[in-house]
Amino acid sequence: MTLKRALVSLTLVMLATTVGWGQVITLESLLREMVDMERLAVIPEPYYDSDQQSSYDRASTAPNKEGWFANGDAGQFIREEDHNGRKEWVMAEMDGPGVICRIWSANPDGGGNVRIYLDDMETPVIEEDFLKLTSGTMAEFPGPFSGRRSLGANLYLPLPYQTRAKCTVDKPSLYYQIGYRTYPKGTQVEPFSPAALANVKATMDEVGERLSNPSRRFTTDGADRTAEEWVLSPGQSETLRLTGERAIVRMEARVEDAAADEKRRELEERRARYTEMHPRVQTAVSELGKLEEGGAQERLFAALRESLLTVRFDGENEPCVWAPLGDFFGSQPGINAYESLPVGMREDGLCYANWHMPFGKQAEITVTNESASPVRLRLAVWAKPVAFDGGRDLYFHAKWRNEWLPSEPQFLDWRMLDGTGPGRFVGVMLGVMNTQSGW
Repeated sequence: MTLKRALVSLTLVMLATTVGWGQVITLESLLREMVDMERLAVIPEPYYDSDQQSSYDRASTAPNKEGWFANGDAGQFIREEDHNGRKEWVMAEMDGPGVICRIWSANPDGGGNVRIYLDDMETPVIEEDFLKLTSGTMAEFPGPFSGRRSLGANLYLPLPYQTRAKCTVDKPSLYYQIGYRTYPKGTQVEPFSPAALANVKATMDEVGERLSNPSRRFTTDGADRTAEEWVLSPGQSETLRLTGERAIVRMEARVEDAAADEKRRELEERRARYTEMHPRVQTAVSELGKLEEGGAQERLFAALRESLLTVRFDGENEPCVWAPLGDFFGSQPGINAYESLPVGMREDGLCYANWHMPFGKQAEITVTNESASPVRLRLAVWAKPVAFDGGRDLYFHAKWRNEWLPSEPQFLDWRMLDGTGPGRFVGVMLGVMNTQSGW
């Protein structure tokens, strides 16, 4: 199937998680989870549900009813409470045992003070200015656990609770999302407290450093490296194969326009030939070079979008991974430098993925060039021996979908994921080629 440009495209990833049954879930263990890629590839014990409460427009009640696409998503709360004359608006209220995993707002200055009540406390365990709490300006809640990103304010520090949790603000003009997980009844959780926070400072420093500098801090100890370099003609495929009970712990790819080397040599010859000529001729040659460099950039964009990556584990006919190469590594179009622990792209064009991908017998990583130009690909994979357990370990999946949506304003539900069986949804990359200048 040929891949083409699309208005909306995404790469979906499914996996799973976490702490063994019978263990107490603590702030320490939750922080360790944040940088443990291997845990994502096993069925969680105990299992948990992930959910969210938000300021969505309450006029949106059902797909077949008017107001389903209502967009008044600020100032919507569960209820208003009176606390000795002080009004508080309830953003979220959850039964435990569980963990608040994420707090987000587009306008953190619209919430005033945020208060977080855990278990049966009448006094909030956190009472702070919403903007300060989510902007990375407090020593107790430093970056990267808190901070402004892409115009949003965020808090990612886990806040565990045993019986219940409630989040309120004292100004009702807020866009917000509260992400949380809920464990089965009987799961033991050590609630968040200032004392617990002080006790994990060393762990916070370690985890924060790794999240802030994922390339420098990631290790492939115990893993063997397998590498290939191919020049793929249009329509050509090549496959890297691994065998045995192993787990891929890192993939690196560097995509280059194979035609660029020849074009570059021709350009240098032209420049050398016309060095002594009239300045206008030199200018013309220079402009021609800029056009050629622009063409190379367009071909690189095409190579990343139209080089199809498929990965099969243990002889499955249906690929577990099916996505354009660039989208698989988390960005489009072209190379957009960024770093995260699971995936990233560097300025020099190196793309990496640190997903943990176990398999029992074999893995086949295939790249097909569906662009109109030859593509040079350098691919490296690190894999380490594991004792593969088919009843516990989960295959890594990543699938891509694209669609041109109507140019005229039209609301519709766009399905992002169909999944069955045990697993864990761990991420989505959404790329929007927007034709509306207002956005």
